[in-house]
Amino acid sequence: MSSPLKALALIATIGLTACVRDEMPGCANDSGFLITNISLLDGSGSAPVSARVRVNNGIITEIGELDACEGETIVNGDGKTLAP
Repeated sequence: MSSPLKALALIATIGLTACVRDEMPGCANDSGFLITNISLLDGSGSAPVSARVRVNNGIITEIGELDACEGETIVNGDGKTLAP
């Protein structure tokens, strides 16, 4: 399995709604990555939305229209759907 697909599988396993924190550290460290070019399902039954997801230390920390941090690893989701 390619590295981007492993990252997407990791995020799907973690579960979006269970891992988003109230405190969003953004570019707090260099151990994270940003997933771009995805359709995001939030589990509510709403239509998917185009979004980016930032992961730091294995935890989803931000969801939205995010810019990459300096030196941050970027994973292209290739238009795939990310869901909890």
